[in-house]
Amino acid sequence: MIAAIIGSHGVGKTSTINRIKKLRPKWLYVSESTREIMPKLGFYNPYEFVDKYGIAFYESIIMSQWSCLKLLQNSNQNNIILDRSPIDNLAYYYLHRTNDEMIYENIMLKLTQYYMHFIDELVYFPTGVFRLIPDSMQKVETQEQLNRIIINLLKQFHKKYYIISSASIEDRAKEIINYVESRT
Repeated sequence: MIAAIIGSHGVGKTSTINRIKKLRPKWLYVSESTREIMPKLGFYNPYEFVDKYGIAFYESIIMSQWSCLKLLQNSNQNNIILDRSPIDNLAYYYLHRTNDEMIYENIMLKLTQYYMHFIDELVYFPTGVFRLIPDSMQKVETQEQLNRIIINLLKQFHKKYYIISSASIEDRAKEIINYVESRT
């Protein structure tokens, strides 16, 4: 099973996944690549890259990480956890696109639709549980906007999703483990 942990930035997704890794080390994990790839491309944060090259190019690069999903789906690995999903990438595109970048909407939609069909389950993290601690990658002013876009995209793509209800990282990790194990 491939399960994606989705939601706006700063809602505790990566922290929860890191806790799940300790509790279920044999599961496979695909991390969100922004923090890794931006410095390798010579940028301090994604906003510098987007200012120079545009959000469509940026999200296309980041979305390429999902090209492994077909292989993972056909692997013998029982449980695979994704930090984010193609819907998250499309939401960032919508949030930051300029008028000039609207021409890329169709291809971004097609990429999202293609990669989403490899994902079996979506686990949604709502905003407002944890206080966002802004850094060079995350901005407070866009957290709620992005959350609304993600919810709208889930409806547009007719995707069912499980809403995480626990507040602590430990309880969220256990909740996701229980959910995933009940679905496999």
